[in-house]
Amino acid sequence: MRVVLALLTLFTSFQVSVAGIPDRIYGVNLGSWLLLEAWMLPQEWLNMGGQQCNDCSQCIASEFAFAQAYPKTVDGIFDKHWSTWFTQDDINQLKENGINTVRIPLGYWIVEPLVDRKTEFFPRGGIKQLKRGLQQLRDAGIAAILDHHALPGVQTAGQMFTGRCTNDVEFYTDYNYHRALIWTAVMTALSHLDPDFGSVFAIEAVNEPIMDATQTPGYGDFQKNFVRVIRAVELTLGVSVPGVQFSFDIQTSNFTAALATVANSNSNPSNIFTPEVKSVLLDTIPVLLEMGIELSLGSIFKFNLASARSNREPLVTNFMDVNWQHNSPPNPADAAIGPQGYDNHLYYSFGVNLLHIDY
Repeated sequence: MRVVLALLTLFTSFQVSVAGIPDRIYGVNLGSWLLLEAWMLPQEWLNMGGQQCNDCSQCIASEFAFAQAYPKTVDGIFDKHWSTWFTQDDINQLKENGINTVRIPLGYWIVEPLVDRKTEFFPRGGIKQLKRGLQQLRDAGIAAILDHHALPGVQTAGQMFTGRCTNDVEFYTDYNYHRALIWTAVMTALSHLDPDFGSVFAIEAVNEPIMDATQTPGYGDFQKNFVRVIRAVELTLGVSVPGVQFSFDIQTSNFTAALATVANSNSNPSNIFTPEVKSVLLDTIPVLLEMGIELSLGSIFKFNLASARSNREPLVTNFMDVNWQHNSPPNPADAAIGPQGYDNHLYYSFGVNLLHIDY
């Protein structure tokens, strides 16, 4: 990285140990790796072909604007950035400085089948770079949080971290909530099925939504569905979830077939498999099939239930703390099923961010 990671994230100690995660973890955000924010690398952004302006919606100051401006070259330019911004040397330096956890900001477009290429413009190929980086982090013993930093439709106006600087905020709709939940199901499946994702222990639902809860209709229901989708995928895999006494009798070693079986089942264990969750699972199947071929990931098509049960812990579902929003916001604690964590972005002098884990 050509810019030292600016935000140091200190984590409280775990109440219960999780496989592969130290009792006390120290981490950083991998800022501007797979989700580029031009203010973090101003000269490199200009060298890539980007622009700087006071209003980031009025120039090439986001990934969306860049891909729209350079449709024929964007993939190659970003692949070079991804390959050089975060390398084995960076991982070695993190390790040497006592960092044992990273938070990886991601855009929804890293799951490429979710992108409407007629109206949405983003670079392709990030998923392979994520897989590469996670493998290197795993080999170094560094744990990872997958942070859904930029949501379908944009979750906050005028911010580079959403991937598109715009005042047209459309995340808080049924259509985009659904797309975000498919993203969640895909990342959950990869975290359990792909050995390169073996260091992933948490998935964050949304980075910094609109702070006024009156402007985020349906967000509380999305929080609950986010947790349900993760647990539904895990239960399908046979991963034990604390507080959930249920397992499916699945007679197949094909994961996508198992998802179809569960989604078409009439059962509703522990209020997890709601109609929306089942719809998400069905819509996840073709996405996973496409990505399984792209990533040459045979475990998407064939998995070992016994191995899943014995070797995998449930992921930590992660949210912004309830204090992030005002005007009677939904409390993500109401959505918890199994281990859950909360970000507290205090932002005094851009100092300390905290993550608290409950079990």
